[in-house]
Amino acid sequence: MDVERRRRPWVLIGLLALGLVGSAAALLVIPLGPRLIEITDPAPGHTRSNEAFEVFVRFPAADRVRPDTLGVWLNGAEVTGSFSVAENGAIGEVVLLVDGENSLEAAVFGAPWWAPERLVEHRVQLSFRVVRALDLDQG
Repeated sequence: MDVERRRRPWVLIGLLALGLVGSAAALLVIPLGPRLIEITDPAPGHTRSNEAFEVFVRFPAADRVRPDTLGVWLNGAEVTGSFSVAENGAIGEVVLLVDGENSLEAAVFGAPWWAPERLVEHRVQLSFRVVRALDLDQG
């Protein structure tokens, strides 16, 4: 009986550890579903030569997105007002690009598939280069 009492805590600790590992593994394999937001144009890492261009934002899971929460930033400055927003995405023209690297970020709130009553924020960011047409001609 003394041996059985000594085994009980180890058996309980082993079962607890197994439960924790199983729970963590289950969280890692749960598919999160379609993304809430994507920037489809410009392409990441693309080089542009003009000073203004159109940006396309898509909501792949449009039925879960709150389009009125869209926010867009170019090089840290908010440019959301330049976008026309619809239920499945947005389109807008960005200007005031800087020579070299530029950063475009977009965010929207939507409901995750596992908790439709909650709202979560989803952000995407991409970088692209701007090289003036004169610079392209020289080399």
